[in-house]
Amino acid sequence: MITKIMFQRLPILILPLIVLIGGCVDLSVENLNEPDSDRALAEAEGVEAMFAGSFIEYWWTQKNYPFMALSVVGGELTSTFADFGIYDLGRIPREPYNNSPTYEFRGVNWWPWSDNYTVLSLIRDGLQSIELGVMDDPDDMTPVYRAQAFGKFMQGVAHGYLGLFFDKAYVLTEDTDLEVGLKFEPYSELQRIAVEKLEEAIELCNQYTFTISDNWIYGLTLTNNDLKRLAHSFIARYLASTARTPEERVAVPWDRVLYHTERGIEEDFAPEGDGGDWWWTGGWRGQRPTFARASYFTLGPADTSGDYEEWSNTPYQDRTPFLIHTADRRITGEDGPESPGIDFAYSGPAPFPPERGTYFFSHYVHTRYRYHIDSGAYGAMPHLTLAELNLLEAEALYRLGATGVNRERMVHLINSTRVERVQLPPATVDQSDEELFEMIKYEKKIETFNTFSGLQYFDRRGWGELVSGTLLHLPVPGQELEMLLQPIYTHGGDEGDTAAKRFFRNMR
Repeated sequence: MITKIMFQRLPILILPLIVLIGGCVDLSVENLNEPDSDRALAEAEGVEAMFAGSFIEYWWTQKNYPFMALSVVGGELTSTFADFGIYDLGRIPREPYNNSPTYEFRGVNWWPWSDNYTVLSLIRDGLQSIELGVMDDPDDMTPVYRAQAFGKFMQGVAHGYLGLFFDKAYVLTEDTDLEVGLKFEPYSELQRIAVEKLEEAIELCNQYTFTISDNWIYGLTLTNNDLKRLAHSFIARYLASTARTPEERVAVPWDRVLYHTERGIEEDFAPEGDGGDWWWTGGWRGQRPTFARASYFTLGPADTSGDYEEWSNTPYQDRTPFLIHTADRRITGEDGPESPGIDFAYSGPAPFPPERGTYFFSHYVHTRYRYHIDSGAYGAMPHLTLAELNLLEAEALYRLGATGVNRERMVHLINSTRVERVQLPPATVDQSDEELFEMIKYEKKIETFNTFSGLQYFDRRGWGELVSGTLLHLPVPGQELEMLLQPIYTHGGDEGDTAAKRFFRNMR
């Protein structure tokens, strides 16, 4: 497979970029593999392999780092394991993120940084080679058009995730002059570039007809129209999710979100697990009752017994698990709080050490994608679902003050999961805006559970629902700052819901 070959060659191809990103530091190293890199850039097959291997590099953000820590800090999963920075970021009261270059779990922000810049490096080299005519074939230019469209799509996806995750980062495209050097840009600029590149991908998809084979995004064969719809969907997700505060979420250009959701995917976008390189931790670790449970922050609002309200009003350190009584059959069955639901199941007491905080405890586990564990990491891996897009469209309609047919449309989108899947009382046009918005948020949390890495964290920060002191984004990795001879800083801690910035020397 092209993707597996490409995966093995990445260190060769990105070494020059790593040195340049590192700043004005003399890191003269003889690259004994340089001929292989030059040959790959000079041959059509090698250049195409760069594009084919780019999505799996992005896909690493859906694995252990940063998925697990973001899920716990965002109130989706809960766990006391130290692995992958889960406990350090999830404990309450919140503490500043440890951005030391020697921190054991520095992968929380290093791997998203490294993986996305690997993507951007591959696409940069690939697009520059196309400009030089390396892939030109007078008899068939389809591979060129396909590579260009996919390359722009991946530039948008990678810059967009960097903008969701970091306070600032580099912009890296085929037009970036590395001799001049790179500079940090704020997350708002990263989002702008992401949308711009995704829109360029859409234009190319409108101009040319092509098919992307199922080893670029494993298990999926995509036409130009499929890629176009996917690009529209990512634009909608990024426009809404980049907001750091409720004020920024309100200021999102919701008319543009609505435009793109209406042109987005018509079925779930879900690469296939292959039991090897392609797997995702939401389905693998996020559904193991001995490792992680479903957080009461997400499931609790469904409770009708009053126990969730009592849990919420109890100081964090004194909180203990409770049984959920609900009519939502995604969470429990008809036989009560210990009977399995469609998407979740009662799993008994959590096997977590109480000294780490019983507020982490939950009786429930996510089971919707249990096939991923049972099959050995095979099967569909939902990454951007139709439910997410529909509920994002519903939020756009709400933000735009939906009346008349638009209000009817908003209610229909809410009920598409609330009623059609589990027969809950339907939303109606007569309900207040506040009631409908709470339904939108609840449905989105339940329906997108364990899908996109950090989705619930990104949504909650924009909705103003994060635990006080939670960091609003991650800092530039300490390793990168150390190489640049810049001060190491961080976010999070006891300064409330606004990100706290502290130099490392002041951290505990």
